[in-house]
Amino acid sequence: MGVSKEILILTDFTQTCYDSVSYGLDISRFYGLKPVVFHAETLCGFDMLQKEKTEEIVRLYNQKFNIGATLVIRQGTFEDIVLDEIRNTKFLFVILGTHGKSGFQTLTGSFAAKLVIALKVPILVLQSRRFLPVKKVLFPFFKAMEISEEYFSDVIPLVRTFQNAELHLVCRPEARENTEKFISMFLEGVEDLEYNLSVLSGTQPLARQLADYCVAQDIEMIFNYPAQSDTVQLHTVFEQLMFNIQQIPVMCKYF
Repeated sequence: MGVSKEILILTDFTQTCYDSVSYGLDISRFYGLKPVVFHAETLCGFDMLQKEKTEEIVRLYNQKFNIGATLVIRQGTFEDIVLDEIRNTKFLFVILGTHGKSGFQTLTGSFAAKLVIALKVPILVLQSRRFLPVKKVLFPFFKAMEISEEYFSDVIPLVRTFQNAELHLVCRPEARENTEKFISMFLEGVEDLEYNLSVLSGTQPLARQLADYCVAQDIEMIFNYPAQSDTVQLHTVFEQLMFNIQQIPVMCKYF
């Protein structure tokens, strides 16, 4: 069975989500994906002007680039119908716009973060950043991460979706053995896949080291895949990466 080419772009018809819809349409056009722009209509209503703007940009992208984008509006509780939509369709990933940490509040206190934690599909979290072709992907590796085919089953397909972007595996010395095991199990011998391993040293917080690495290497996307068995400290790193100050898009999957 081939890899799904459909992506789900969530919107609540705000400016923040309009920006993420624009990014989602751009990434779809560039990589040959099929976008579904999705809005859940509740009793609270929505901004009609933003709705019209979203309808117009979907129409323009279809007219100019023929990407087959659709705008779906369903009535009901946002959480329920989004989960239902994801259960019924195999999406490659979901796009979710945010103001940053103030928008999500905390990992346990907002629906958006709960969505990241609850779903078994990658979610691309976007802050205010324009689309850039994905040439380099950062994959931080933690000591507690499990080595299993199921855990990493979408890493290589996603990298290949981004036209074989270079995969940067980054770890601290204590996680090097796990990282090298992952390379030997899943990466060695894979044709047309570029990757490299960098072992970080020093005493700075891990999130700060990863942020510095992203700047130095011009990373365009971060894969943020912690396991639930990880420590509270790594949960903090998960949050810090999600809301990184460089506003690099972050592909999140929480196990």
